[in-house]
Amino acid sequence: MTRLNLPSTYQPIYNNVAENNIGVVKGEGCPLHLTSFEDARSSKSLGIVANSMVESAIESWVVKALTQHNISPLNAKKNNDITVILKKAYIQSLTTSMAVNIVLGVQRTNHEFNSPIVFYRGHEVDMNWNSGVNEVQAVFNKAISNAITNMRIGLSAHCY
Repeated sequence: MTRLNLPSTYQPIYNNVAENNIGVVKGEGCPLHLTSFEDARSSKSLGIVANSMVESAIESWVVKALTQHNISPLNAKKNNDITVILKKAYIQSLTTSMAVNIVLGVQRTNHEFNSPIVFYRGHEVDMNWNSGVNEVQAVFNKAISNAITNMRIGLSAHCY
């Protein structure tokens, strides 16, 4: 079995975001301080596409994606501290299509309390033209963009 090594680059995708929510999704006016990130997947495999095992520096990729949405360990601490847990990240492929699922758990933390963990899912299905690195990476980027969009909208009411 061959290996398909994905780069840890991330390109945000806002195709499915309502125009009035783009600022929220980008994190404008609501920087979140990423206190920690944990890869808590039960299986570290990202899946198989056309007889190739998909591999990536997943932790680096997720943190880069979060940073693009103004969720960063470099953001000033206020009461917008969060912990992010990667619960699922995998691809399923058929001959003509591939589907990626990303599940992020988020816990708001501050000096007074820790909220319950809330899970946000990103899912994307796309055509599988040639099982190339760029098209597999694009589907992963769309799926995590969807998860972060859902997370940003869910957390927007808690920005101070």
